[in-house]
Amino acid sequence: LLRWLIYIVVLSLLPGIDWSAHAGGFAAGALLGLTVRDYMTSRQAARWVWPAYGAGGAVALCLLFAVWNYFSHLL
Repeated sequence: LLRWLIYIVVLSLLPGIDWSAHAGGFAAGALLGLTVRDYMTSRQAARWVWPAYGAGGAVALCLLFAVWNYFSHLL
């Protein structure tokens, strides 16, 4: 986890990268993380497999639309 945090900080400092969006995401994630009381058990985690696939599919679909929109303006 610390390695990813270092990567994000370093990449956020590159020119053209909006560091404030990364800082806001970190703050929101930290606040939401405080709402979790305990770790999930295996039985509880199994219920979230299909919703996680659905969320991943939704993100992939949004990225597909973003790429499509980007390239449609170039034609």
